[in-house]
Amino acid sequence: MCPACALKEALEIGKDRKSETQPRRSEAAGTGRRFGDYELMDQLGRGGMGVVYRAYQPGLKRVVALKMILDTKQDFAHAARRFQIEAEAAARLLHPNIVRLYEFGFEEEQPFFTMEWIEGESLSRRIARDFAVSGSANHADFAQRIIRAVELVMTLARAVQYAHERGVIHRDIKPGNILVDGKGQPHLTDFGLAKLAKESSNALSDTGSVAGTPAYMAPEQARGERLSPAADIYSLGGRLFKQLTGKPPFSAPTPLETLRLITDQDPPNLAKVSRGRIDADLATICRKCLEKQPASRYGSAQEFADDLARWLKREPIRARPIGRVARVHRWTRRNPVSRSGTTF
Repeated sequence: MCPACALKEALEIGKDRKSETQPRRSEAAGTGRRFGDYELMDQLGRGGMGVVYRAYQPGLKRVVALKMILDTKQDFAHAARRFQIEAEAAARLLHPNIVRLYEFGFEEEQPFFTMEWIEGESLSRRIARDFAVSGSANHADFAQRIIRAVELVMTLARAVQYAHERGVIHRDIKPGNILVDGKGQPHLTDFGLAKLAKESSNALSDTGSVAGTPAYMAPEQARGERLSPAADIYSLGGRLFKQLTGKPPFSAPTPLETLRLITDQDPPNLAKVSRGRIDADLATICRKCLEKQPASRYGSAQEFADDLARWLKREPIRARPIGRVARVHRWTRRNPVSRSGTTF
């Protein structure tokens, strides 16, 4: 049975369970204990609604990542629905660079799902390590690191295109949600904020709410507007910027200040930030992803990946730099000023 069919069957079975309204237990207390068919090994992390364990499945002799809902008594129905959407999104996707869903089910009236275990590290950790030694890197080492970064983002963009073609918008592409295996291959994970294209009326995805990681949000996401695949393309550009410079394009002391920068300010020029170590073509590619208007970005994640491939082959890229007149025009549109000089 395919993952999507198995998930659908599990959801139908679970509809009559009490866990739809209130969990009997929220999470496994500690590690080194059994949870259904799994042996919990250690806790990997937790967020506002879920906790993830590394677990062992003796029957299939494999290690998996097991996720379950935390005890969120104030709004368990919302947490359960978001948990279901995450599992549904993952079940649609079978791609070598997207972490695979194995099982969705209930244990002790507790909904859970298991996913492929990736032996490696998060991209956040890899970037931190790379830039911890960047001061001693010579020109050749720096150039090779840039090439590896572009190759990784190109691979990731193709995986995102695959998801978009199947109606899944990730909405939270950040270094912490990308795992890098021992061969240097990226794997996109954590679809907890995913939006399913055919469920645009779902209240969890309606306009007016802001969800995601501020530093990598598209301007329309920061404003709480309805999102399209262009939001993921923006986040991919932010990812590329972070991997090339060690920091996101926008960052401020508070999330609110960061969101204001994203909606109001132009991103820094990569060529200038790197003091000329990153060439103008790559800076132009990154800048196109970070355009304020979704229609001004690449038309698809595949187009973005294709331009990165051209850059790697030293072929002419499709993106074009923004001229001075266009920059002034865009600035005045975001900052309307009356004749008296008063900003409206």
